[in-house]
Amino acid sequence: MKKIIIIKIGSNVITQNGLEFNKNFIKNLGKQIVNLRKLKPNYKVVIVSSGAIAEGVKKLGWKSKPKNLPKLQAAAAVGQLELIWRYQNIFTKMRLDVAQVLLTHQELSNRTQYLNARKSIMNLLDLNIIPIINENDVVATEEIQFSDNDHLAALVCNLIEAEKFIIIIDQKGLYDRNPEKYKSAKLIKEIEYNNPLLNKIDGSFKSSWGKGGIKTKINACIIASKGSTKCYIISAYEKNFIEKIINNKELGTTILPKQKIISSRKQWLQNLPKPKGEFVIDNGAKIAIKKDQKSLLPVGVKKVIGNFIKGDLIIIKTSTGKEIARGLVNYSSEKANLIKGLSSKEIRSKFGQIDEESIINKDNLVVLDD
Repeated sequence: MKKIIIIKIGSNVITQNGLEFNKNFIKNLGKQIVNLRKLKPNYKVVIVSSGAIAEGVKKLGWKSKPKNLPKLQAAAAVGQLELIWRYQNIFTKMRLDVAQVLLTHQELSNRTQYLNARKSIMNLLDLNIIPIINENDVVATEEIQFSDNDHLAALVCNLIEAEKFIIIIDQKGLYDRNPEKYKSAKLIKEIEYNNPLLNKIDGSFKSSWGKGGIKTKINACIIASKGSTKCYIISAYEKNFIEKIINNKELGTTILPKQKIISSRKQWLQNLPKPKGEFVIDNGAKIAIKKDQKSLLPVGVKKVIGNFIKGDLIIIKTSTGKEIARGLVNYSSEKANLIKGLSSKEIRSKFGQIDEESIINKDNLVVLDD
């Protein structure tokens, strides 16, 4: 049975000061993958790599990273070719085959496309090819683009059920305070994914080339950990980090995953972006969903918010505004407003028929952690 390691490399690691491609790091990474195949042939590596825009900016002769979307897309179009060529040029010398995989939220939001993406990546791994994954910035608009490649990498962890997720940064690991500001900052060696401390960590430092900062990396680890992936935030300067992690040696920061495994379908539901609406429910519906793991019925819905169609993602909230679940709705917002608060008997009496007994079926509903 193959085990999958996802390695996420940010712009501040793949390029040095946003200018020169970090050949030494990629050469070292290639050597580690070669060594891994000798020691643990059942392990497969997937790389999620930033750096296309930085490469494009350099190739186009621009002095700095542009801020408007059309120029960013142009830089990505030019730079993605350069980025994958650099990986291929270095890895081919080590007899490592690579493939380019470009994704947008659209592929991971549509269930059919999601499963097709999974199948394609798994086929590449079966062929002993290393997928190099990046966001398809060339076609991504503001509505569908990932906030950062950390988020993309986390979703890929869930997509292919990765065992380990390694985020490479230019710090030793995750600190309780910003180490660039405070000398007293302490390295967090191990922490559980749901520890409240993760939400309190200072995330003010980030690369000028990347979209995210340390906060996006924490959020990515939380997403991946909910799918039972063990996460690591480590330094780019750490030697033989893959072998050390495989052998469970202390390294950087380890974020321990959720122990209770949920189905891959519910992982997908949990991480779907951009919900289309909300249901405010009563206490009876809350108990039925959270404690009894039942479907959401129209009678338990107090308020319908937003405009949506059948099949859209809906957030389920309590009367206090707390989100407790999310799922794919069986009714449009227009119909949901007509049947909210009604029992099945009342719906049949009023409308003569009922399309679905539940407004969200339990198989299309995922309960969120407290």
